[in-house]
Amino acid sequence: VKTLEERYDEVCRLLQQRDDENETLRGEQSNLINQRDDAVLKSSHLEERIGTLSHEHEVVASDLEREKTQRQDAENSVLELKEKAAISKQQHTDLEQKFDSLKEENLRCAFELGQLQSDKEKFTAEQREDRKQLQDANSKASHL
Repeated sequence: VKTLEERYDEVCRLLQQRDDENETLRGEQSNLINQRDDAVLKSSHLEERIGTLSHEHEVVASDLEREKTQRQDAENSVLELKEKAAISKQQHTDLEQKFDSLKEENLRCAFELGQLQSDKEKFTAEQREDRKQLQDANSKASHL
């Protein structure tokens, strides 16, 4: 059987132990409160960062869409230029063929002109000869 003093000492020791545990728990509680406050602050910073990144994402997406539109416009311009180049090339080919045709016609006309000039010279020579013969005949006739 424990004496009153032993029981008192035991109760004091238990009370001291409880006080020590309470002090430890208060320290842990304080640490947890500090950790919670740090987490709330970090959460706030992360929410700000998420907002910033979200805005940056919108800007980048807008830039990307604009660049896609510009690229599509450029591709369309290239296609239009290729079509115009093909048309110009065809027109050039057509003109070359027309030029070749005109050269052939020019050569034919030059040949015909040469023949006509030759015929004219023959005709002119024949006319001279006919006039000469006519003059000779007229001279002979006037002498008779």
